Amino acid sequence: MNYKEGNILSGFRLDSVTELKEINSIGLIFTHEKTQAKLIKLVNDDDNKVFAITFKTPPENSTGVPHIIEHSVLCGSEKFTSKEPFVELLKGSLNTFLNALTFSDKTMYPIASKNKKDFFNLMDVYLDAVLHPNLYKEKEIFMQEGWHYEIDETTDELKINGVVYNEMKGVYSSPDSIISREASTSLYPDTTYGVDSGGDPDVIPELTYDYFVNFHKKYYHPSNGVIFLYGDGDTEEELAFIHENYLKNYDFGPVDSEITIQEPFNEERKTKLSYGISEQEDESKKTYISLNYSIGDTLDKELGLSFEVLEYILLTANNAILKNRLIDSGVATVVSGRYERGIKQPYLNITIKNTDEENEREIISKIEEILKDICKNGISENFITGAINRKEFEIREANFGGYPKGLIYAIRILESMLYGGEAFLNLENTETIDDIRKKAANGYLEKLIEDYILNNTHKSIIVMTPEKGLTEKKENDLKAKLKKIKETLSSDELQRIKDEAEKLNKRQLTPDTKEQQDTIPKLAIEDIPKKVENIELKEVDIKGIKTLFTPMFTNEIAYVKLIFDGRTIEKEDAQYMALLSFLLGKINTKTKTYEELTNDINMSTGGISYSTRSFYKKGNMEDFTPVFTMAGKALSSKIGELVKLMKEVAIETSFEDTNRILQIVRDLRSRYQMAMVASGNVIGALRAIGYISKRGYFEDLIGGLGLYNFLCDMQKALEENPKEVKEKLESVSRKIFNINNLTISFTEEESKLSLLEENIDVLIDGLNKEGVYLKDYDYPLKKLNEGLLTQSNVNYVVLGGSYLNKGFSYSGSMRVLNTILNFDYLWNKVRVEGGAYGVRINLSKDGFIYFSSYRDPNIDKTFDAYKKTVEYLKSFNATDEDMVKYIIGTISKLDIPSNPDSKADKAVSDYFAGVTYEELNKEREEILKTSEKQIKDYYKVIGEAIRDNSITVVGNENQIKASKDIFDTIVNLF
Repeated sequence: MNYKEGNILSGFRLDSVTELKEINSIGLIFTHEKTQAKLIKLVNDDDNKVFAITFKTPPENSTGVPHIIEHSVLCGSEKFTSKEPFVELLKGSLNTFLNALTFSDKTMYPIASKNKKDFFNLMDVYLDAVLHPNLYKEKEIFMQEGWHYEIDETTDELKINGVVYNEMKGVYSSPDSIISREASTSLYPDTTYGVDSGGDPDVIPELTYDYFVNFHKKYYHPSNGVIFLYGDGDTEEELAFIHENYLKNYDFGPVDSEITIQEPFNEERKTKLSYGISEQEDESKKTYISLNYSIGDTLDKELGLSFEVLEYILLTANNAILKNRLIDSGVATVVSGRYERGIKQPYLNITIKNTDEENEREIISKIEEILKDICKNGISENFITGAINRKEFEIREANFGGYPKGLIYAIRILESMLYGGEAFLNLENTETIDDIRKKAANGYLEKLIEDYILNNTHKSIIVMTPEKGLTEKKENDLKAKLKKIKETLSSDELQRIKDEAEKLNKRQLTPDTKEQQDTIPKLAIEDIPKKVENIELKEVDIKGIKTLFTPMFTNEIAYVKLIFDGRTIEKEDAQYMALLSFLLGKINTKTKTYEELTNDINMSTGGISYSTRSFYKKGNMEDFTPVFTMAGKALSSKIGELVKLMKEVAIETSFEDTNRILQIVRDLRSRYQMAMVASGNVIGALRAIGYISKRGYFEDLIGGLGLYNFLCDMQKALEENPKEVKEKLESVSRKIFNINNLTISFTEEESKLSLLEENIDVLIDGLNKEGVYLKDYDYPLKKLNEGLLTQSNVNYVVLGGSYLNKGFSYSGSMRVLNTILNFDYLWNKVRVEGGAYGVRINLSKDGFIYFSSYRDPNIDKTFDAYKKTVEYLKSFNATDEDMVKYIIGTISKLDIPSNPDSKADKAVSDYFAGVTYEELNKEREEILKTSEKQIKDYYKVIGEAIRDNSITVVGNENQIKASKDIFDTIVNLF
């Protein structure tokens, strides 16, 4: 295509062409002439193509209407009449990303695929979904995804149910989520940021169907939209498709979606909140104090990047100045914070946890005292240089985890374009980073602290205190409120509620007709690559050290992992290995303070991280390898500095400063407590598998409730007998970091292996060389079947079991079974009918099966659904066409693009498991040949596995106690 400004292509006028060297793309900005819709295309050679359409959707209240619409538009449309096109695509497309995202002021619908045919199919479904949804003619969609009344026939009580309603009940069960959401609300009360676009569960039932429909009618018009395209696709073909199939049918329609600015406060404002704790909990040291500062305009790129650097310097680095000085002063034990840049008026948040309300003024005074001292005496030059280098490396690497690059670039474009800025403002940052680096030498960052924090009156203070029995009080208040509502309803109105609920239930239970199913675009088996991507792994010997080399293009970034076999320590000490992974890099070495160490790491590398994990062994559910991993990355020219720093951390770390270790443990304990409330499904799964599996038991010890309990014990031990903890850490460290215990993973281009060889002597000379003896990790197992009580309004319900020890073996067809159960049976029974926000089954290669639900209003009903999986499979029916769909959906989960580091990590995991490339292709062949009969026969596997009846529920105290007969143990989670 000849990119020439002013050209008209399928109704789109090309407004500008921009070379974007930093992301290796050409940026095209189009205006659709009929509708004035904007379209952005980033042209490059990435075959993982991305499409997204986004609408500005500023809410006026906290009914969650943007969020509920985000769910609802994907429940059937004019062209694609299936009840759940979104789920059908999860089951049967080659998507590499498929989701919808509700932000505080916009709603985004992104998809990605490497397959051209699939990419156009996905675009078609999403465009029809947002522009022509069935929500106008099917109120049941609103009821299912938003909220509705229903009458419990067993108690005759009026109740509320709905997917988003239950999702947000889960969100509002976490005090960390509550105070985080209150930050923007307290700063910008007169704007759209003063309400919750996700929905407050106390307010969601105020949303009417008419308001819901009219919100869509107002904002979901092409004139209010931004369309985004990314990758190596044919731009002219993409534009023609969008215009001919959709936009040509619309005219320009002005939409008032302007986001207003909050006028600055003349003085700070204060908000008081409370959250629930159980009657058994102590109220002391459970108050949150949050300070929030409005920080300029999001279109000020230099200011934004500067505050991202300042967030790191003040709050998130190992040597974060404000955080560590606050803790050292004794006025705080847990400090966190963030800089939120993704809205029109960004803000900085500083939150103190685990304190008491009476400490408020002292804490705020101490924060101001520390910040004034920083402004007066300055931030060290090395700290600033390291922090800026770290940000620069992060931008260069462009590692976004499991998210497609195109999606992240789309979000960055929206964060300027939707507020009247240049589209590509946030895509090229090198020049701005250089400017910040120059200015920082002259007190620039300190001046920002003075202007935007110390002298800023546009700030808020939030104090959130614990209240015993608040959750139960709210539950009782809701019951009383619903009882009063029911009393005001006539018999006809009650009958209408029953009729509507029955109509919804009928819709949910009625499968799509063949005609509805046929509207969903489909691929053929021929569209699927027949071979697995071959991630080359070479086992080489470098001066006596086994090295797993994965040669590939890395954009001049070297990835080095030191993998130490954890069996050199006793199984009883495994949790000290996990603790070590949290301490390294955050405490002093024998020659450097942790502040100096952090600066050196940032100045020479892209970072060093530490983790404890386990590798499974193929075909053996009892055997596994616990490992401690030190992972570093740096520009290839800096490999020497990276290896020296990794050696220094491994060999020279000092455990003398037990006060610092105590600070870190307190912070970790707080973070894990927050994570367990937000991710009870993960905690529950680790726990349930840990009852019946040695590897599961180990994983719980290093990452689940077992780890949390250990951290509680460690805090007490460090307060009472720190010397014992110090000596144990020294002993564990000495045993792990042994040259005879080491495997290296190295990822770079073939020619760069010599750089590692040239620098390996640093490790050889430094590591312990004593002989090693590998211990047995044969943990004694006991099934506890726990109900873990929290103050949550929802539950996380887990049922686990094993299959390898029942005479069954793993097959690739189990992945297809996963797809079928997750997106057919369980989705319908637990999410659609039951109202849970999420549900899944996982059949793992190492021999385990577990079901888990997420933000679930039920317990018994969900367990019943899990157990009826056996009956579902016995009566399973699928046409050849259906099986192709399931197979394609399964393959899509295997072929998601990943960065070089992630690819290498998978290759190393397969190596430790004993899985070869040939076996991976055999697994793929088993997937491609999966038959209806194989799926039916899996009722035996599921049936035998769930006979183990390994259960864990994390959740609502009243509901767990009401279901007490299914538990062996009921305990408070905290």
